[in-house]
Amino acid sequence: MGRLISSIRLSDIFLSITGIVLLSPLIFLVLSMCALQYGNPIFRQLRVGKDGKYFYLFKFRTMPISTPSVLTHSLDLSELPMVSKFLRRSKLDEIPQLYNVLRGEMSLVGPRPGLISDVELIERRKQLGVLRILPGCTGIAQIKGVSMQQPEQIVLLDSQLKESLDIRFYFKILILTFKTLFRHPENFF
Repeated sequence: MGRLISSIRLSDIFLSITGIVLLSPLIFLVLSMCALQYGNPIFRQLRVGKDGKYFYLFKFRTMPISTPSVLTHSLDLSELPMVSKFLRRSKLDEIPQLYNVLRGEMSLVGPRPGLISDVELIERRKQLGVLRILPGCTGIAQIKGVSMQQPEQIVLLDSQLKESLDIRFYFKILILTFKTLFRHPENFF
């Protein structure tokens, strides 16, 4: 088990640093656009991580600072500026999560971290042992297009991910994520 964690952690570090370096011109551009739109270009939100510990998840800000901290599907996104809509649809707003991965709060592959207010999801994850692994940027649920509005399905897929996670499955999920993102970007909301 220790060797598996080390392989995945090393892959997370290497791929995150590579991503940050390769995407640095884009990161600077998006930071500038978000700063012009909302002032503070980085959004941080308290989430539930490994072993139920809280951490701040980072994203580029795509909504006004006064927006409540709730699941996105409960908000009216029709009034967002085109830049914000593009960043959300393309998932470019999630690039700062590479920093969470470098800090060891997240992995590239794992269950999406839940909001602290999503008690049902957290409790079910605890029951199935899903909270024993790092949350991730992507997982089986994102590939299958299951949204956070379906907590029971999410938890079952998260449990399957926990049981299947090894270095080969890690890379398989990453490859499938990119394929799915380019074919079906709507699955990543």
